[in-house]
Amino acid sequence: VYEFEAPIDAMSHATLYKLRGYDWRKDYRISEGCLSDRALKRFLEEHPKVNEIVFCYDNDVDGKLADGTPHNHGQVRAGEAKKHYQSLGYKVAIQTPTEKDFNKVLTSLYEQPRQQQSMTEDEEGEERLEVENETGICMPVAGLQFCPVCS
Repeated sequence: VYEFEAPIDAMSHATLYKLRGYDWRKDYRISEGCLSDRALKRFLEEHPKVNEIVFCYDNDVDGKLADGTPHNHGQVRAGEAKKHYQSLGYKVAIQTPTEKDFNKVLTSLYEQPRQQQSMTEDEEGEERLEVENETGICMPVAGLQFCPVCS
């Protein structure tokens, strides 16, 4: 199950999967609407067979605490959540977007010059975005052998 801060990031992540030619419907995506884990706890109670969690929180590189101290809220919370859920026996990873969040990753693909991108169709007639000279969508994912979004 993939866990996000906001619904738009979950939808953008699913769209990135689809654009890469993967079936986005094969995975669960949950949005908290913040940095809570209440929805995730409830989901896991209702889906006891799920044993893998990927935290896809924002990459708040410009974030600050109230006193002005730099603080990446999303990634700090992802690290805390990873430790907590690992202690409960789950396989856990963190997927950090290269941009502020997965919605920005998606929209930045469409901001690239037209000569670097083209739309193609896969065998099922679904549109797929092809981008040349791509720098990546998310940072390396610790704990995952394969990331359809990055590959």
